[in-house]
Amino acid sequence: MYSWIDITNFTVAISGLLLAILGLFVNLITPYAERWNRRFYMVFFRS
Repeated sequence: MYSWIDITNFTVAISGLLLAILGLFVNLITPYAERWNRRFYMVFFRS
């Protein structure tokens, strides 16, 4: 049986992994985007 702290740890870990995967996906797509889109993502994710 899992305690509430285990469930919280799993939730945080999975959320972090999903955010990392999303960041890699956006990073792969960015070179193929239009110029203004690429500039928007660069400014948005740097701040």
